[in-house]
Amino acid sequence: MIQSFFQFTSDFISTYPRSLSFLAPIIGGENGVIFLSFLAKSGVVSVYIVFLFSFLGMLTIDSLWFFIPKTKLYKKITSGKTISRQHKKIEKKLEGLSHGNDILLLMLSKIVVGSRILVIIFVSTKKMKYRKFLSVILLPNLIWGASLVFVGFLARGGYEATIGVFNNIQIGILFLILFIFGIYYLMKKINKSIVEN
Repeated sequence: MIQSFFQFTSDFISTYPRSLSFLAPIIGGENGVIFLSFLAKSGVVSVYIVFLFSFLGMLTIDSLWFFIPKTKLYKKITSGKTISRQHKKIEKKLEGLSHGNDILLLMLSKIVVGSRILVIIFVSTKKMKYRKFLSVILLPNLIWGASLVFVGFLARGGYEATIGVFNNIQIGILFLILFIFGIYYLMKKINKSIVEN
């Protein structure tokens, strides 16, 4: 049953590699890109397709977050007393971090887990032009995308080594689940330490 699920997943991904690679960072975030990279090492999908279309997906979702603060709905939502106070606290904290250097702030937002959306919205409300935003976010997205693909490759290597040692698919699946939970836990821990500081 488990192998038939993996076979179905592999067939589906190999049928629509470009679309799924593009949607991976939009729907699944970093974990989606890592998962596709994990499969790319086994030959289900080309690593170049995963990298290129995930990169384009990252640019698309970042652009979406850039344009959201310019909508009337966003302005209406953030004008409420409670949200407005929270919004101003966040803005003040980000202003202190950036020291007026929005480019550095955008680059750091790719590394600091959980800060990307807040930073993009902050920069957008400061009237940064989209063309400048796009030129600044290209390099961090390129580096981040390459890093995620590399992590997926490494995870696949560990998975194959585990299967080889134990010669058991259930142990391999357990390793994969533990790896995903480990990444999730690490992201939560980093997020918590950032919020506390």
